[in-house]
Amino acid sequence: MKIGIVQMDVVWQDPEANAARLLELVSAAEPAQMLILPELWPVGFTMDKDAHKAHDFSLAVMKSLAREHNCWVLGGIPAPFEPLQQNCAIWIDPNGQEHARYAKRKLFGYGGETGSYSPGDASIVIRAEQLAFAPLICYELRFPELARSVARNIQLLIYIASWPKTRRSHWRQLLIARAIENQLFCIGVNRIGTDGRGLEYAGDSLVVDPSGTILLDPLAQEGIFVCDIDPEQVIQYRASLPFLDDMTL
Repeated sequence: MKIGIVQMDVVWQDPEANAARLLELVSAAEPAQMLILPELWPVGFTMDKDAHKAHDFSLAVMKSLAREHNCWVLGGIPAPFEPLQQNCAIWIDPNGQEHARYAKRKLFGYGGETGSYSPGDASIVIRAEQLAFAPLICYELRFPELARSVARNIQLLIYIASWPKTRRSHWRQLLIARAIENQLFCIGVNRIGTDGRGLEYAGDSLVVDPSGTILLDPLAQEGIFVCDIDPEQVIQYRASLPFLDDMTL
């Protein structure tokens, strides 16, 4: 499956500007069967308790994008949820229909996320053609048990993120570790630029194969970067090195 990673500079709390930039990038990109957008792409990693007001507009943009380009779309948007809101990854099919949404379970308390968002309560597994994957969100990369709990049932882990430049070495090394320990493809999709709080983002979106080899590394470039993922490679790799058979979880 050809997967397009959208690495973009997210304008602070401006869904219309971010939608316009997203559509501009897609129009100039190589066709892909799946597009992956960063965490909270319409607004940035804001702690504004009204961020969820961008939900309907942003979801409509993702649905239109999927229909127009006949592709699957996975993207992170803020969603209404009483009493606060949720930081969600939403999965749209090529007909523009929502099929699944995942709410971030591990909130970034250090950054104030626990005061503005409510946590989700379950991981999910999503299937697209022959590929099975699980979406996770940013800070959850630091919790290997979340990936481990679904590893046997998937060939791909996807982390959508707003991961700051100051900890970019952690981001890169943990993505490689998640691929190696779970013997699968791991994709991390991060933003670039500077947000409204002055935090810088270095991008470093990565595609890592089951052996830990980096297949795609656009560094801090803005654009859509396409990589081909073959789920059969995971099956063969696990058969040759059946380490997951010894898992106790």
